[in-house]
Amino acid sequence: MLGLVAWHLTGTHAGAVPGPALDRLRAARFAAAQRNLAMTGELCRVLRLFEANGIVAIPYKGPCLAMQVYGNLALRQFGDLDVFVRPEDVAKARSLFEAAGYRPTPQLTPGQEKRFLRASYVYTFDHKDKKVRWELHWDFASPYFGFPLAPMRIWDRLTWMAIGGVRVPAPSWEDLLLLLCVHGTKHGWERMIWLCDV
Repeated sequence: MLGLVAWHLTGTHAGAVPGPALDRLRAARFAAAQRNLAMTGELCRVLRLFEANGIVAIPYKGPCLAMQVYGNLALRQFGDLDVFVRPEDVAKARSLFEAAGYRPTPQLTPGQEKRFLRASYVYTFDHKDKKVRWELHWDFASPYFGFPLAPMRIWDRLTWMAIGGVRVPAPSWEDLLLLLCVHGTKHGWERMIWLCDV
């Protein structure tokens, strides 16, 4: 919530905030905006890599959500990058992440990975030097989570948006609302920003 709070308090209500607190808010907002811009650059780089290798990927949450919902990258902090691919593209996307210096978490043997892909919906990749985490999704939730939206239906209702000068696919507003509600529900709505997003 730092981006939203700082934007409101350093803008229209700056006179009501003590000087030292206002300075700290401005500094924190600036640092968060820098981090968001760096992560947006990485998002665009990986999306171009995927596109060059024939993978259509839908970024959601992170920078795209900041632009879709708030209209400003600095108004919503995010800690990782999420991308949704078709199930048949997961193996290729995994290879591209590894070629780009990312490592899957957890590290699995081929047999373990086969079982993991059947039982899960997201694969996590970390880059130790860039300190960036990606979540590669091929479904919206674990198979046991009762969610009526079939993953493939999202592809029929895509919209397009510009992020960092790159034209990217995005979930329709209706699908985005469902995705945000499912995400918040999976995590017990533990963060207030998820309510603001909705």
